Amino acid sequence: AYGQKGQFINSVSRSMLNQWLLEEVEQMGMKISFRTKFINVGKDGTVTMLHDDTGKSETCKFDLVIGADGAFSKVRDSLGRLVRQTFSKTYIDHGYKELNIPPTSDGDFAMNPEALHIWPRHEFMMIALPNPDKSFTCTLFMPFEGEHGFDSVKTADDVKEVFQKYFSDAVPLMPQLVEDYMANPTSSLITVRCEPWNYQGKVVLIGDAAHAIVPFYGQGMNAAFEDCLVLDDFVAKHGFDFATILPIFAEQRKEAANALANLSLHNYVEMRSSTAKIGYRIKRVVDRGIHSLLGNKWLPLYSMVSFSCIPYNEALARASHQDALIGCALKWMSV
Repeated sequence: AYGQKGQFINSVSRSMLNQWLLEEVEQMGMKISFRTKFINVGKDGTVTMLHDDTGKSETCKFDLVIGADGAFSKVRDSLGRLVRQTFSKTYIDHGYKELNIPPTSDGDFAMNPEALHIWPRHEFMMIALPNPDKSFTCTLFMPFEGEHGFDSVKTADDVKEVFQKYFSDAVPLMPQLVEDYMANPTSSLITVRCEPWNYQGKVVLIGDAAHAIVPFYGQGMNAAFEDCLVLDDFVAKHGFDFATILPIFAEQRKEAANALANLSLHNYVEMRSSTAKIGYRIKRVVDRGIHSLLGNKWLPLYSMVSFSCIPYNEALARASHQDALIGCALKWMSV
C-alpha cells in the first residue's frame, strides 16, 4: 500500500547527519559556536548568547536569524515577544517505545529488508525498519493509558503476555525483548503549529521550530529540508530582500506544514487500523491501478507526499478528489 515499485524512503542516523552538516558548513567558512546558549533576539535583529565556558553573554547583530532549534525552540519563544504569535503544542494520547530485532546467528536480516513491516492492531501497532547492520529498529506505538496502554504493561510477565498475544510472530526474533522494553523510555508525540513564522525581514523559523509533526509519514526532516529549498528559491528570485521574502515564504510554507501535520495524524490511523481492512486494500489496489494507466496525471497520495515536490496541501487536495472518484466508482460497481 506504500509507494510504487522502486520507491522507498531511508532512515538516516541523526548523529551522522549532524556531523556531516557541521563538516559542510565548516568547509564553507562559517563560524560554529559550541557550548553557547541562545538567550533572545531583539527587534533590531541582535542576538544575545551565553558562553558556557566563560559565563559571559555576548550580543551580535546578524542580517538574518534563522530559528532551526527544534520543537521546543527558544528562538520561537523569543519571536513570540516580538509579534502577536498564535502557538499550539499538542500531545496525542499515544506514545512510543523503541525495540530491536538483531541480525540472525549467521549475520543476515531476520526479515525481508526491502519492506516496511507493520503489525496493525487498530488501537496500537508496531513497525520495523531495517538498519545497515542488518538489525531492525522496531517502534511500538500505543496509548499511554487504557486496556492497550503502556500503563498496563508494568512487569516482565506483562511484556511477554502482550507480545505473545499480539505480536507472536515477532517474539522469536526479539531475544532481548523484555530487557529492551523495561530499559527503553516511553516517549511522547507532539504537533507544533504557530504563526507568524517571521518577524519582519530579521527572524524566521524553519523545521520543527515552526511545524513539528508526529512521525507517521516519515516527513519531519524532509519538510525541514524543503523549507530550506523553498527559502533558497525565494532568495534566488528576489535576492536578499528578506523583508519581502520572509512573509511570503512563511505564509506559503505554513499552509503546506499544516496539511502535513494533518496527514501525519491521519496516517497513524491508517497504519494501525486501515491497513488491516479489506476495503482499504481494495481502494489502494484501484489507486495504484489507475496510476499505472494514467501515470503522473493520477498519483497516489503517498507518492505525492514522499516522492515528489508537490506542496503537501496541494497533494492532500488532489488525493481527496481522487479518493472521492474511487469511492464513487466502487459504489457504482457494487450496485
